[in-house]
Amino acid sequence: MRSHLGVILAGGLGLTMCLLAFPARADTGHVAQAGQTPESPFNSWQTAASNIADAVAVAANTLVLVSNGTYTVTQEIAIARVMELRSVGGADTTTITRASASTNRIINMSA
Repeated sequence: MRSHLGVILAGGLGLTMCLLAFPARADTGHVAQAGQTPESPFNSWQTAASNIADAVAVAANTLVLVSNGTYTVTQEIAIARVMELRSVGGADTTTITRASASTNRIINMSA
């Protein structure tokens, strides 16, 4: 199963494409696959998480920006608070896919 990532608002508003400029905020986590050195709370591209679940798990992050690419999820990403999960390049450039042997949901929103 594949899911294209646009904007996800916990609370069930769904997926939408988003091509906005993102202002720097202290509560913003970053996710990238560019060989950076991940360091929580992942608040810059230089310290970005290499997977979405790590950045979402940081309670202070109310916005998580995900860089272009395909992210394979091996366990469900749980979002239990109001937050935004956005693709930097829009839904056409960021994909979340479930590991082939896995049967779990990709994202579970319960806020």
